Amino acid sequence: YAFAATRLDADGALDTSFGDGGTGVKIVPIGGVNDEGSSAVLQPDGSILIGGLSQNAGNWDYAVVKLTGAGQLDSSFGDGGTKTIAVGAGQDAARAIAL
Repeated sequence: YAFAATRLDADGALDTSFGDGGTGVKIVPIGGVNDEGSSAVLQPDGSILIGGLSQNAGNWDYAVVKLTGAGQLDSSFGDGGTKTIAVGAGQDAARAIAL
């Protein structure tokens, strides 16, 4: 499991200028056993934030991925474009993200 994002053209075809290798798709493993993106928001500058969760050592933590408008990890954000946040000792899951 990993975070994934796609961008489509107006006709519904994959936008090959987005993501990796002309695919129109960006897949981001955060490093946990299971990673799940559940919401996304487009920032005014065209960058994309994806919120969700990542399983690390049997515990779930909040996870956020930031992509550039071209679908690449934004290295100025978090740890090379990703950030996990342990809110407490239990299971943490972000189900929505907003600006």
